[in-house]
Amino acid sequence: MQDVSKLTTERESTDPFVEPLSVLASELGRIAAEIQAVECSHLEKMEAAAAELRSRFRDQMAGELRKQLECEFQTEIQTMRADFEEAMRTATVEWEAQHQSLLKEVEELRKPSDRRSDRRALEMELAQTGTALAELQRDIQTLLEDSNGDLSQIMRKNARCVELQAYIKGLTFKAGTT
Repeated sequence: MQDVSKLTTERESTDPFVEPLSVLASELGRIAAEIQAVECSHLEKMEAAAAELRSRFRDQMAGELRKQLECEFQTEIQTMRADFEEAMRTATVEWEAQHQSLLKEVEELRKPSDRRSDRRALEMELAQTGTALAELQRDIQTLLEDSNGDLSQIMRKNARCVELQAYIKGLTFKAGTT
């Protein structure tokens, strides 16, 4: 048997396409590696460009949204300011009308023509209120002396008594100034 390595060597040396095919295969491998490297490099550049584009788009959208919100904010401020100014004008007109009404009322109260009749009406009101107060105090005293007296009724009448006393003080003050 002949040696297998000799056969392979003899065969290789006899086949004229083996060496060029080998060179071609290695060259194709190198080209494939370079293409793959270019693809990887290109892919990285594309991903970086896409990330940059996303970032710019996001910033642009945020800027536009900020401008839109600022515009809406300014519009609302102007609307609120206009509403406030209108409310202030209305309140000023109402206040002025009330002020004029009060000035007229003061002027009417200062007129001397009705002082005597006012004073008599005031004295009558004072007398009637004093009578009502005395009667209410008697009722309270009667309820206090009664052992079956209703405490809530006593409290209500006492509150009414305090109100009448305050009213009498007001009438007395008014009578003293007229």
